[in-house]
Parts: sequence; C-alpha cells; structure tokens
Amino acid sequence: MSGVVNKDQAEECISRAKAFAARGDLDRAENFLVKSLKLYATHEAESLLEGVRRRQAANSSSPSSTSSHSSSSSSTPEPSRRPKVVEQTGPKKGDYSQEQVELVNRILLLKDYYEVLGVDRETGTEVQFKS
Repeated sequence: MSGVVNKDQAEECISRAKAFAARGDLDRAENFLVKSLKLYATHEAESLLEGVRRRQAANSSSPSSTSSHSSSSSSTPEPSRRPKVVEQTGPKKGDYSQEQVELVNRILLLKDYYEVLGVDRETGTEVQFKS
C-alpha cells in the first residue's frame, strides 16, 4: 500500500517540478525531482532531473542567459522555505542574540526529536513527561 502512495506522491512531485521548470525556477524543480526519486524512482524523474541540471549548468556558465532570465521574472530571488543556517546580520532592532542563533542552527541540523529535546530514547515515558 505504501508503494502506491509513494508512487502517487512521486508523480505529484514530478508535476510540480515541471511547473517550476517551466517558470524558470530550476532550483525548486530540482528539489522536487530529487524528492520524487526518493519516494519512488522513475525514468521520467531521472531524465527530467538530468535536463534541469544541464539547464542550471548552462545558465551558470553563460552570464547573458541568466541576465535575460532574471529580467523576465522578479528581480529578487525567491527565498527558500526553510533556511539551512540563520545568519546574524548585525545590531538592528529585532535581531536575535548569538545564543538564539546558535540554538536555532543546532536544532535545524538535528534529525531526531529526542536530540532536540535532549532526552534519551531509552528513558521511560513517565520520566520524559516529568522533565
């Protein structure tokens, strides 16, 4: 059953990747194609990913193609949905302390909720709830 669900989700990722590629957002198209391959590997996703990566390489090697592309879309690149690292920009109103930035960076790098909470997996649930 999960194979069918994964295949459906992979196909949805492929369709989203095609839409992003058509709009020229090759980074997001690549992300969706990689996700599709992780869910359910297909030849279509592999060939599309290869094409997207070729287009990215062509865009990065020729500055004239990137400047013509950027004029057709918005001038500022779209930020990613989840930042990989939070940067300290300087002493402006509303900035976060260095301790807060380091804590957020540590949490973003962790993959296990037990590590985020600082709880041992082997500890019983009664002890965890008391913490």
